[in-house]
Amino acid sequence: MSRLLRGLGALVALVALVVGVPYALVRFVGSPFPTVIPSLDQLRQSIEQTGVGEATIIKLIACVVWIAWLRLALAVLVELAATTTLRPVPSLRLLGSSQRIAGGLV
Repeated sequence: MSRLLRGLGALVALVALVVGVPYALVRFVGSPFPTVIPSLDQLRQSIEQTGVGEATIIKLIACVVWIAWLRLALAVLVELAATTTLRPVPSLRLLGSSQRIAGGLV
C-alpha cells in the first residue's frame, strides 16, 4: 500500500511540475517571449531615466523559472524514455540535479 501511495504522490508531483508550473507562469506572468525587442540604446536610456521596473524583475525571475522548468521537463523525458525501453538512464551533465529529481519522480 505504501508503494502505491508513494507512486501516486510522485505522479501528482510530476504532473504539478510539468503541467502546473508552465500554466502558472503563462497565467500570472505572461508569455516568456517579448513582443518588442528594444535596441541597446533604448534599453540603456530607459534604465538611466526610470531604473529597472518591477515588471522587468518579475519577467527576469520568470525566465529563470522557465529555464529550470525546461531542464526538468527534458530530464523527465530522458527518464521516461529509459524506463519505458528498459535501458540504462544516460547521465547528462546539462541536466544536473534536474535529472536526479526526475529520476526520483519517474
